[in-house]
Amino acid sequence: MDGVAAVAAAGPGFVNITLHPGVLRAVLPVVLGAGEAYGQSQVGRGVRVNVEYVSANPTGPMHVGHCRGAVVGDALANLMAKAGFDVTKEFYINDAGNQVKALAWAAYWRYLQVLGTTMAQDDFSALAPGGLQYQGEYLIPVGGTGCRIR
Repeated sequence: MDGVAAVAAAGPGFVNITLHPGVLRAVLPVVLGAGEAYGQSQVGRGVRVNVEYVSANPTGPMHVGHCRGAVVGDALANLMAKAGFDVTKEFYINDAGNQVKALAWAAYWRYLQVLGTTMAQDDFSALAPGGLQYQGEYLIPVGGTGCRIR
């Protein structure tokens, strides 16, 4: 292939492609000349697509996959739009409703524990709408710095 210096398997499902240094030097004037129109096409011909991504659930531990899903989903939707598809993006933040209310009650419970509450967990759970739903250790730091659970 023109411009390709090396191709190597990089674990299951991954391929590293190394380009010759001259490839960037050759394409850079074309990219700069075209500006925002670079890469634009009508291969999608107005076909409607829905790209749904992220749904970072704030009620569980966050991890790098949540960020990666946002970046990949948004980039994919933008590339498809650039290729002429009629793209609808659905980015779910999931920061409202009963799940978040339950998370707030759980965080409040961890806060009360930091303060040294003498209330039993079952008693607190009876006060929280729907009970104390999120009891994972990942919420301990949410209660406050240096949270110690007795």
